[in-house]
Order: sequence, then structure tokens, then C-alpha cells
Amino acid sequence: MRNKGIIIELTALLDVILIMLFWVMLNMDRETEKIKTDAAEKAAEYEQSAAVMAEQLDEAREQYDEMQERYLDVQSRFEQYIEENSDANAAAAIKAVEELAQGNAFTISLTNGEYLICRDSDILARAPIGETSSDISGSVIAALNKAGYENDDVITCVFVYGKASRINDINRMRAAEEKISKLYDNFYCSYIKVPY
Repeated sequence: MRNKGIIIELTALLDVILIMLFWVMLNMDRETEKIKTDAAEKAAEYEQSAAVMAEQLDEAREQYDEMQERYLDVQSRFEQYIEENSDANAAAAIKAVEELAQGNAFTISLTNGEYLICRDSDILARAPIGETSSDISGSVIAALNKAGYENDDVITCVFVYGKASRINDINRMRAAEEKISKLYDNFYCSYIKVPY
């Protein structure tokens, strides 16, 4: 007897394999559709956010252009102000130098325990040493008012102090000068140290 071998019927096995193949293809088709819809949704979100970002960028550009226009406007007005007022400031400085050269300056002397505020040989006011800068500036302002000066007049002043003067007294005068300069725009003060 001859052995014919084993005969396997493949039709049933082929049916199972084909069914599994169709099932895999259907699942792949479903997953592909899901991936396509997810990708389409994400693309729509990205397009929407890109549109929002484009709008924000346009708004930012408009704000930048507006701010740049404002800056250029302010800069041109500032340059115009400097140009208009530089001549006035230069004229005031020249007038102050001329007044000093002619001897028309106020003199504030730090002597004998007080600040003497004089014009020519007249003592217009006195302020004791040790007073605050506000008291000194008040005395100087009172002397300027007594002399008839207006706030926009050019006023020259010479502060004279000796080597025995204390630094605190000189610093009080500097602080008083700042306060006076706020009231009188063209108040110029020179500091002269004398050897006595």
C-alpha cells in the first residue's frame, strides 16, 4: 500500500483568511477616515488660529504705525520747541554775562554768621547761618521782589564765601539756588571763594 499523504482542504482556510483580510481592510478604512477627519479638524483649527494671529498681527502693525506717527509728531514738536527756545536761552545767558560784566549782579556774601543779600551797596535782606535752604531762598526771593524783578527777568547773582565757610552753609545756598531757579527761570548764580 502506498501512502498517498495527507490531503488538506484549503477552501475553508481560504475563506477564513479572506474574511480576516476584509475585516483588516475595513478597520484600516475606518481608521483612515478617522485620521482624515481628525486631520481636517486640526487643519481647520490651525487655519482659524492663523486667521486670528493674522488679525492680531494687523492690529499690532496698526498700533505700531500709530505709535510711530505719535513719536515722530512728538519728536518734531520737541525739536521745534528746542529750536524756538534755544535762541531765548542763549539770549538770556548772554544777558546774564553782560550783567555780570557791568556789575549789575546781586551779591550774597557768607560773612559774620549770616548771608547778606546786597545789590550795589544796599543790603536788601539777611538770613542767619544755620537756617534751612527754604529760609535762605525765601530771603533771596523777598530781596528780588523788593528790587522789582519779574519771574522771566534775567537775574545774575554772585555767592561769595571764604575759606572759613562750612560746606553745609555752601550746600544750603546751592539748595536755595535750586528753589529760586524754579520760580525765576533765568536766575544765574556764580560761586566765588575768596581767600579770607
